[in-house]
Amino acid sequence: MSNMPRTRKEQEVWQACDDLLAMGKAIKEITGEAIGVRLRELKYKAGSTTQRYQFRDSWMAARGLSREDVRSLEPNELTDPIARATAVYKEGLERELQKEYEQKYQSLEALVAERQAEADQWQAKCSELQIKLQDSQQQNDNLSQRYQIQSDNLQSIHEENISLKSSVSEQEKQLAAIQDLLDKREAQYLEEKEALSSLFDAALEEFKTNYQQQVSDLRESAEEQRHRLMLDNDQLKTENKKLFSDVSELQCAKRELEASVQHLQQQLQEMGSLEKTFSKHSKNVDAGVKKSIAAVDGAIDHISRLCNIQSECFLMQESCKSTLDAIYEKIEDGELVTTQQESVETTEEA
Repeated sequence: MSNMPRTRKEQEVWQACDDLLAMGKAIKEITGEAIGVRLRELKYKAGSTTQRYQFRDSWMAARGLSREDVRSLEPNELTDPIARATAVYKEGLERELQKEYEQKYQSLEALVAERQAEADQWQAKCSELQIKLQDSQQQNDNLSQRYQIQSDNLQSIHEENISLKSSVSEQEKQLAAIQDLLDKREAQYLEEKEALSSLFDAALEEFKTNYQQQVSDLRESAEEQRHRLMLDNDQLKTENKKLFSDVSELQCAKRELEASVQHLQQQLQEMGSLEKTFSKHSKNVDAGVKKSIAAVDGAIDHISRLCNIQSECFLMQESCKSTLDAIYEKIEDGELVTTQQESVETTEEA
């Protein structure tokens, strides 16, 4: 806490407390009421009781006093403000020196403790290094023993190496014999391969000749079939036109017949007075007309079916023509020859 008042009111309270202490008052006698009376004597406002007690406590902390202190100033200082201030300053200076001494003493104690801790650490490190040195000596002895064992093993390995060299020499001789045998087998394989290659070339040439003859025959047959299909197509077109003309004629006849029937019906309606006389005759005529119309309708349906069949035949001819054209194109482009050669090569590999 600071040794100086922070506000004007705190300074006034401290002054009143110093005066009361200089007047010979004990710490217990410096109450809030006494401080208020002294403030009014100094022509200051008394303020609240809470402030007076608060600032009194801060004054006691700054002066290093407590409520148990019973000291007071000397009688000659009661009326001398300078002497009172000097005493207060002396007490403050003594307290500051005491604090500074205590701080230095604590620093020295901390430094001594730090040096002692460092010494303990060095002692621990020395002990640890001593233990490591003993472990290193033990490991050195173990390594010496292992070195002796490895030396003995190396000697035995050297002896085994000598025996292995003799065995490798024998294996190399056997390998040379096997290599000679492989060379002979390879030469025999090459001779057989050349013979098979000659046979394959001859068979392939013969196959090409036969295939070309088959392709030529197939072209001639396809051309003949195409010519025949074209003739049949023309004939079907002619028949189709004829059928369409017959259908047109029949439809015209049907229309004329229907017109005649309508005309007869109109005449029958006009001859209403003669309906009873000619009713039987009219019924017979109607029946005959209906039969004629039914016969004409049947003929038209039959002709329509024939036309549909003719159209389907025409479409089939066009499809066959397209297929033959595609076959001719493939034959001319050589795709069939390539496919046949691939099949021959696949057979040869098998």
